[in-house]
Amino acid sequence: MSLPTCLAASTFAPEAFVLTGGAIRLDGKSEPEPDIAVVRGTPADHFGGKPGPDDVLLLVEISQSSRAYDLGEKKATYARYGIKEYHVYDLVHRRLEIFRRPDPSGEYLEHMTVLETGAIPGLELPLGPLLTRARGEKG
Repeated sequence: MSLPTCLAASTFAPEAFVLTGGAIRLDGKSEPEPDIAVVRGTPADHFGGKPGPDDVLLLVEISQSSRAYDLGEKKATYARYGIKEYHVYDLVHRRLEIFRRPDPSGEYLEHMTVLETGAIPGLELPLGPLLTRARGEKG
């Protein structure tokens, strides 16, 4: 991690920090730059290098024109490398897609959609549990 990236990272919690616009290292060839990453440790722990999959607690992409890529190839790559939690905020549809429990096959085993309602500003509805109940499944 470079000095400018370290300086751009703000403290998230005593055991983690937020990295904005910096690269993470998935392997020797793949170093994506998510919009936001919550990373284990402190910026000093990663000085001179990039956080790897075991260091990443959460990745977030802010999506508008890149939605298909963010929810397709990028999501599959993050799941294959074991990124524990991946969020895609869809600016067009004003919803948050949350993916958890990565599988080496390139899928996340848990998915939830949070929709911002227009009726009550700031109220968000988690659609995953609501749809599960509506279908009569246990969630």
